[in-house]
Amino acid sequence: MIKVSLITYEDLIKGIPKAELHVHIVGSVRPETLLRLIEEGHLDLDLKSLEDVEEFYRFRDFPHFISIYTKVVDSITD
Repeated sequence: MIKVSLITYEDLIKGIPKAELHVHIVGSVRPETLLRLIEEGHLDLDLKSLEDVEEFYRFRDFPHFISIYTKVVDSITD
């Protein structure tokens, strides 16, 4: 005998594996891109080399994260 089990759409959707597809632009800016934006925008952000930006991207604490966020936003919006 074959056993048939009914499933609701809600249960089906809940059972499907999920992936995080939403990425904030600030968090996805590569160091090379940030450096180019700083140079092209003639921004004074004390990040003069790729090494400076890579070091800057090493998170230390929440205030440092906010500093990174602010500088990236400034480079995108100016």
